[in-house]
Amino acid sequence: MTSSMGRAFAKFSLEHGVDPERFKVVIAEAYGGGDRDGMVARLERGELELEEFEAWLAGELMEGAAASLAATGLKQRIFSGMQPDDRMVEVVRRLHRAGQKTALLSNSWGATGFERERFPDLFDDVVISAEVGMRKPEAEIYLLAAWRLGVGPAECVFVDDLEQNVEAARAVGMTGMVHRNADFTIPKLEELFGVPLS
Repeated sequence: MTSSMGRAFAKFSLEHGVDPERFKVVIAEAYGGGDRDGMVARLERGELELEEFEAWLAGELMEGAAASLAATGLKQRIFSGMQPDDRMVEVVRRLHRAGQKTALLSNSWGATGFERERFPDLFDDVVISAEVGMRKPEAEIYLLAAWRLGVGPAECVFVDDLEQNVEAARAVGMTGMVHRNADFTIPKLEELFGVPLS
């Protein structure tokens, strides 16, 4: 439902003198199948304060570099390049209005950064990792989202831009779809739900 996280990370790296390869190594623990109990994972589960995480991340990103990186506000700067994908937002709104139960299931770097004022028109429920103490791709968070919607996993369609998260949804019985862009995803959702979405 947003623009590419990878592009936002690349934009941040370019603008702040961070080696993009170093950035990839540092966050690989969470997004590349590495340490599932590392710092990113702990933050996403709400086990760390954002300030502690930002201090750690600033040091990790600039390890061995001559320059330094301000820790305060680091999360906001990293994600500043992300914007809502208006086409995908409208798809969810149309599904919701057509009577389909919809939920947002999101990993979170802290409690901020969500346009919560838009949620009532889009979602029947919202499951944010830092608020529930679990994260994708842990099986329990998918099962929690289905339970809170009042449906079984086999009745759920899960869409995510990370293959590991989609695979985990499939493992609990959901239909999983890897999102690349609206042009790819919207026709597949129209076929699944039998509802015009564009």
